[in-house]
Amino acid sequence: MAIGGDDTMHLLHTDQTLPPPAASPAFTFKRELVGHSKSVASVKFSPDGTRLASASADKTLRVWMVSTGELVASLVGHEKGCSDCVWSSDGRYLASASDDKNLHYWDVDPTSQFFGQTLRIFSGHTSHVFCCALNHPANNILASGSCDETVRLWDVQIGTCINVLPAHSDPVTAVQFSRDATILVTSSYDGLCRLWSVATGACLKTFIDDDNPPVSSARFSPNSKYLLLGTLNSTLRLWDVHRGKTVKVYKGHENTKFCLFATFATLGSSPGGGDDEDGGDVLMVNGDKNSEGMGGLSLDGGRQLSASEPISGGRGIDNLPLTYVVCGSEDCGIYVWDLQSECVVQRIAGVPALPAPEALASTASAAMEEGGGGNETR
Repeated sequence: MAIGGDDTMHLLHTDQTLPPPAASPAFTFKRELVGHSKSVASVKFSPDGTRLASASADKTLRVWMVSTGELVASLVGHEKGCSDCVWSSDGRYLASASDDKNLHYWDVDPTSQFFGQTLRIFSGHTSHVFCCALNHPANNILASGSCDETVRLWDVQIGTCINVLPAHSDPVTAVQFSRDATILVTSSYDGLCRLWSVATGACLKTFIDDDNPPVSSARFSPNSKYLLLGTLNSTLRLWDVHRGKTVKVYKGHENTKFCLFATFATLGSSPGGGDDEDGGDVLMVNGDKNSEGMGGLSLDGGRQLSASEPISGGRGIDNLPLTYVVCGSEDCGIYVWDLQSECVVQRIAGVPALPAPEALASTASAAMEEGGGGNETR
């Protein structure tokens, strides 16, 4: 596991031995990655788990080796801070979203003559681009969510916009493709989470909580039958996509101001390439000093869940045992819940954040309205 605080990131690891039901995964501090000069907004493991990409308010993206912490690439090209990044399914390319209203598509294949260079720039959003996603395994459509309240779909090969979804009435906080890449999920400060047809752009379904709190994150389960939604009332909810109902609720962390990533975790489910030299599973969690807590989360790509059976088919999700839900917190901690029991099974203490600028003392939506930008809400 990896966590990012002010301008650094930490790697945590756990033993390979599977814990008993509802036991703590026992993550412990492993490594600190130092290099960014400003807060880190997003961290993502490569599909094979051997590398880690980080997006920072210092306008750069960096690529690190998980096993050693070595910096292998520093990607420079954005004019303002970077809010998110996503790998192509083959690990050769990286897309990034930035407050400069653009997305970049980078070559991160060490064997390529264009290694470290921008291959495409996607322009069209009228405000900060906050989040991005690629359709795997085709990698030919890039989705982006912006503070301009729209979601755009881009042709990766040509670099042109192929659809603009008038998705929400407030800044868009998350975009992700379903397992088969036919559906896109989006979330927003307007309190809505929506499913869209990638082919037609039609809205297929809308999810809304009774209290309608701003939705700060949205993530499909690996089989795309469930959605993990984070809201700015310190709550994570697991929704059944087909029934449109909440089936699990996770509480205990603090999240009322900023967008905090959440993810699923299953330990020891795959040999993968992301294990460090001592063995064990690795998870990266990234925090932002401006957000007064832990921000982005990324589970080692080799540890992602398979997509087979529904949540009711075993202790964990998709018929895999010992599945957890992981999320950062504005108290600077990282919270780990047992997926089925909804109990907190581990809290990892973080480094206290630096005092937030006065302009960021308000809610995340207010920060957006005041022109704070995507980076200042993570």
